[in-house]
Amino acid sequence: MKYAPKYAMQTGGDMRQWSNPQRTFHHSLLKLRFDCEADPYPGILILTDQSYRSASAMAVKDLRKELPKILDPLGEDTIAYWWIERDQAERSRVLAGLTAAPVFDDILG
Repeated sequence: MKYAPKYAMQTGGDMRQWSNPQRTFHHSLLKLRFDCEADPYPGILILTDQSYRSASAMAVKDLRKELPKILDPLGEDTIAYWWIERDQAERSRVLAGLTAAPVFDDILG
C-alpha cells in the first residue's frame, strides 16, 4: 500500500475497542485515515484487513516516519487503528495487554 497523505493531521474520527483474544483486556484506538498525515509521536498501531479476521499490534516511536515503511508491503484493503502513548511503560503495558494479535471487540462496529 502506498501511503501518500493529501491533508493535514487527522483531528478526529472513529474510536473502536480492541481486546486480547481472551477478551480480558480492552483498549480503544482511533481508526486512521490514510489520506491524512500521521502523528509524529510514539504509540500503538493495529493493522488489520477489511474482514477484521487477522490483526497485528505493534509499538512505534514516530508514526509519521514509520508508517510508510510499515504499509509498503501491505495490500490496499489494510485498515489501521492508532493510539498515541508517549510513556514507554504505559505503551508496553497496553501492548502486552492487547497481545501481538488483538481482536476487534467493538459492539458498535
